[in-house]
Amino acid sequence: MKNKHPKYLILWQKWYDPITHMQNQVKSHIRTNNLNSANTEVEPSMLSIPVMSTPMMSTPMGLVPAPVPDIASFNFWVGHTNFIITNSIAKILDTTVGIEALDLFSPYRFRIAIGKAFNEESIKKNIATLIHKYLTAYEQTQNNIAT
Repeated sequence: MKNKHPKYLILWQKWYDPITHMQNQVKSHIRTNNLNSANTEVEPSMLSIPVMSTPMMSTPMGLVPAPVPDIASFNFWVGHTNFIITNSIAKILDTTVGIEALDLFSPYRFRIAIGKAFNEESIKKNIATLIHKYLTAYEQTQNNIAT
């Protein structure tokens, strides 16, 4: 009986930006405090309002707010593999149509951002197909060299 488990496997996990998540929690906390203070008399000193600091960078003109990309607007996915992500595989990922960004986290884990104008399921399927073809061809080359 043939094993139905793919030899070269990529498991996908949706990635959410933790900073945006924290900012949403802060906004929710502030809204809750505002509702609570509207319903009861509370001295302003009793309200704890979290403060989010703005990242700054030093320039010849002094400190200026650092440009922070709106990371929450990216469609990030983490790929978990059962094969090593070599430079060749990273190049396949980086040049796949529809991929806006690529981050390599470990030999078996990477993160991609899929463009909003692309179908994420098609892109992920395309990646799996391209990598499977590459690894199968590489394996055949190694087998031919060995024989």
